[in-house]
Amino acid sequence: MRSDIRRSPGRSGHGIPSDSFHSPQGPVTPMKRRSRAALVVLVAALLSACGGSTSPQQLTVDGNWLGTTGGQTISISLASSGQSVSGTGTISAAGSASYPVTISGTFVVPTLAVAMTSAQHPSTSLAATLGGGVLAGALNGNGFADAAIVLNRQ
Repeated sequence: MRSDIRRSPGRSGHGIPSDSFHSPQGPVTPMKRRSRAALVVLVAALLSACGGSTSPQQLTVDGNWLGTTGGQTISISLASSGQSVSGTGTISAAGSASYPVTISGTFVVPTLAVAMTSAQHPSTSLAATLGGGVLAGALNGNGFADAAIVLNRQ
């Protein structure tokens, strides 16, 4: 038995039954024990009611992404450090050669804003929002004019 808790030898004259314990905070009556047990059960029930995965949602753009718009495929690999984002990728159209791009920009949860540059083509910008494991947004420049795109995490 813990040294800071002692069993009451009987009625103490204060209406505390003999099956109560004393702690530095005062007597621990059967009612207090039941209340604490009920609180533990309630907290456990609330936590289990949250359902779904207990892991936090992935709020990063790091990794590989793939999407298509207007017959063109965008494949990018991103890495972030703080709010800065960099990476590489390719833009390819059906029936024509793909070309590599270098990516730089920012990610401020949940918004991504990057420029994709290439020696062969003008810069293309991507503005997207991260949600549910996808980046949904629009491409502009290099033949794109607010072209809607959804990039899926690979």
